[in-house]
Amino acid sequence: MAKASDEDIKTNHIMQIRVEQTLWKRFKSCCARNDATPSEIVREFMRAMVREERGLSKALDEAQADLDSAIYTDINAVSKQEHSKMRTSSEELWNP
Repeated sequence: MAKASDEDIKTNHIMQIRVEQTLWKRFKSCCARNDATPSEIVREFMRAMVREERGLSKALDEAQADLDSAIYTDINAVSKQEHSKMRTSSEELWNP
């Protein structure tokens, strides 16, 4: 039968990082003032970073799709539309 700690290892990743001692002390103090454990803060930071990256990726994908659709636009249709705009605006100038 598996221990609870063995199950945690299978579903969670244990992370170890090196941090300067003064930074660690200050970080722990900040966490204590915010009534949170250091691991809670690190997990929330990681979640926020992933959410932000996903949002940026989505925005970049949408911008690329817009750019791609603009590149493959029918040139004749664009030129006809621009010609029509120019003709209309010049008629307004000469026929008030």
